[in-house]
Amino acid sequence: VIYPLTNLQETIDRIFKNGDVIIGSLLAAHQENSEEGCRNVHLVGIIRVEAAIFTIEQINKNVNILPNVQLGYDIRDHCMDRAKAMEHTYDFSTHIHFLEIVEDSNGHPVGNSSACAQCSISKRNTTLPIAAIVGPYGSRNSLQVAGLLQVVNIPAISPSATSAELSWSFYKKFLRTVPPDGFQARAMADLIEHFSWKYVAVIAVEHSYGLYGFRALEQESFRRQTFCIGLVEYITPTQYDSQLKPVIAKLKRAENIKVIILWIGATHAKDLAKEAHSQNLIGKVWIMSDSLATKTPEYLGNDLMSLGIYLGIQPKQFQDRNFEEYLKYLTTKTSYERRNINPWFDIIWRKEFNCSTKNNIQGYTRCQDNLTITDEVFSKMSDDFIPYQIDAIYAVAHALDMIYKCKTPLGLLPNGACPQTKPFVRSSDVFLYLRNVSFQGITGRIGFDENGDPLQAVYDFVSFQRNIDGNYVKMKIGFWEAKGNPMLEINGSLIKWRNGNSTLYSQTSEIPKSICLEPCPPGTRQTTTVSCCWQCIECPDGAVNARKGSPNCTKCSGTQKSNKNRTTCVDLPIENLHWNSMTGIIFAIFTILGFVFTFLTTVLFMRHYHTPVVKAANRDLSFILLSDIAAGFVLPLLTISQPSPAICAVIEPWRYITSSLSVSVLLVKTMKLLRDRKS
Repeated sequence: VIYPLTNLQETIDRIFKNGDVIIGSLLAAHQENSEEGCRNVHLVGIIRVEAAIFTIEQINKNVNILPNVQLGYDIRDHCMDRAKAMEHTYDFSTHIHFLEIVEDSNGHPVGNSSACAQCSISKRNTTLPIAAIVGPYGSRNSLQVAGLLQVVNIPAISPSATSAELSWSFYKKFLRTVPPDGFQARAMADLIEHFSWKYVAVIAVEHSYGLYGFRALEQESFRRQTFCIGLVEYITPTQYDSQLKPVIAKLKRAENIKVIILWIGATHAKDLAKEAHSQNLIGKVWIMSDSLATKTPEYLGNDLMSLGIYLGIQPKQFQDRNFEEYLKYLTTKTSYERRNINPWFDIIWRKEFNCSTKNNIQGYTRCQDNLTITDEVFSKMSDDFIPYQIDAIYAVAHALDMIYKCKTPLGLLPNGACPQTKPFVRSSDVFLYLRNVSFQGITGRIGFDENGDPLQAVYDFVSFQRNIDGNYVKMKIGFWEAKGNPMLEINGSLIKWRNGNSTLYSQTSEIPKSICLEPCPPGTRQTTTVSCCWQCIECPDGAVNARKGSPNCTKCSGTQKSNKNRTTCVDLPIENLHWNSMTGIIFAIFTILGFVFTFLTTVLFMRHYHTPVVKAANRDLSFILLSDIAAGFVLPLLTISQPSPAICAVIEPWRYITSSLSVSVLLVKTMKLLRDRKS
């Protein structure tokens, strides 16, 4: 099929090649759809188109897969627009209905035809129905497409859609060669734990990819209780310019959050970086999900790369040497000869080399025939998802190969029947065999579980950093693999915790901390209202806490008290009067005076022992009272003395005995005097 080659960015949205079996593909050669047509060329998308064509051509040359069967392709450009993607998907579905119409001798539909009557008018102009769809890229478009494909019974395999929502049974006709975001969230949580980050922020796009990605990470946070998401901000998929300023302002105010997780697309990230620069938001660690981590530094741009330290998580990076060599050795002459196969490829020569393979393109000179793609341009166009796309196409090819080589009664249909191959292979049969494929692909062993997800989940950790030439490069720093107990391996020495010539966060290049607060010091208790952020409350008097970050204080025993720092219990101090203290001296003087007066009184009583006055005072009781008073004056001397177990054992009963004896003697004397007076 030859398409007009003028104004390519607007008029061409389909590349078609006929064959015995047609593989459909939804890719994006442009980044925006408008009423005038698609615009804003997407170089990576054009390379994906070239990869699809290259892979199908390689399969057609392979005598071991689908011998004597030629694969065709129907590649559609949906321009990253969901409506256009749905339009192409609907067109794919109508092809199946056209060819399933049962007609009478006059060409009119009869019986229980599933297509509308007027559709038969277009049957003469339709192509063979597609066996399966490879694509689209991205979860947002895939969700729309997968819903319609579920109804029309066409399988689709995406090389990059990772939303966990696509694993639902509602999308059972949807398969993918990349692991879903549930695994990515586990890998991201392991990365956060590895660097002991406790408090992070998340910026997510407000559609399935961002919502379910954040939800999976949030579940990991709740389950592990080792880190918390302290700030979450959502950005709408479109018309989000007014949302960026308050988002960056909140991040700037949250000075204790040093780690920010980006679950957004490249366009959002670039615009976010511009706003971050305008507000001078620097000194952060940015963790990118696979939608960003798979991009090259050239594609993301210096504005984004220069904000801080960038780490990324992406499905394991693989390389298809055959396709890479094909691109590097592709000349403008070869490209011109293939202009009717991939007419979009000429845009690469125009955009990157300012020339064209054709003579009639205004504003561009004719390229030299031996011009090839440079390493710089190749790096800019590189896409880590292309190996997954190639494996997706091979998965369809292997399913078709099983169908064409099927022998009754070994088929997968009821009673061991084999699917039909004439006049065309039914997409429903292709789906059945896709669920049973198993082969060694570029990205590993290719197969699908009951949810249509791959059987393996392996991720690479990457770091975006400057090299000695001052250019940003993407470097692999580790990997994560889900096999029973997930295996994490990170080479921290490869990470430069520096931005340009200045070190972030401190005067050393140590791993930055991201915590809400430092654990509460000993002597305080840590509130438990929030697991990662808290208040430190001093232990009350008489209670202690010796552990860092403890939520409780322990009360001291009755003979102890807390020390000044409230970290340990100490014995109550022995506090007593001293002989050399003013109070001790006064006590001693009064005690001596008391002894002297008591002694003089006793001497006086003894000298006048037989006098009537002494006899009337009851000599025996008076001497007992004087002895008790003298014993009472001993108490101050015991109080001033250095305490000992013996003194402590004597002093209390001595006080009560002397006091009680004095009162008792006085009471007896009083009663005796009253009795004598009455008599």
